[in-house]
Amino acid sequence: MPIHPLTPPQEPEWLRMRATLGPDFDLANTQGAASTEIPLIRAGKGPAGRPYAVLVATDDGAETILGFAEAHLRDYADGCTTSPVGYLEAWYVAPEARGRGLGRELVLAARDWCREHGASEFFSDTDLHNTNSIEAHKRLGFTELYRTVQFRLDD
Repeated sequence: MPIHPLTPPQEPEWLRMRATLGPDFDLANTQGAASTEIPLIRAGKGPAGRPYAVLVATDDGAETILGFAEAHLRDYADGCTTSPVGYLEAWYVAPEARGRGLGRELVLAARDWCREHGASEFFSDTDLHNTNSIEAHKRLGFTELYRTVQFRLDD
């Protein structure tokens, strides 16, 4: 299955898939996010102006998205020792396309994109309760580094 950068005609389907990952990923319903972030992503930049890629997998000759992986560069990530660090921001495979190795292909394509942009380490995270994601990361060879709960005190 071909993996390539997201094209503008595929953006609505990508946004629909992305929104299934939870409220933090729903650009289409986040006030102002779609109008400010999509032009940046089209230009290969993330919200912080760093290189950013949305890679999609499609059936041969079809434009229908079967899955996607988003990757970008960060200055650092916990447990990493180099900079920049490649970061897997989001990753999704449509239910009908699961079990065929597509998730692995997408993650490896995202890692390769990060390497091409100067990162020697590749990082990802997920919520503590997302056991499916934790197991998928482990099957791909990711090493679990930490388990944390983060807090904020508002004034």
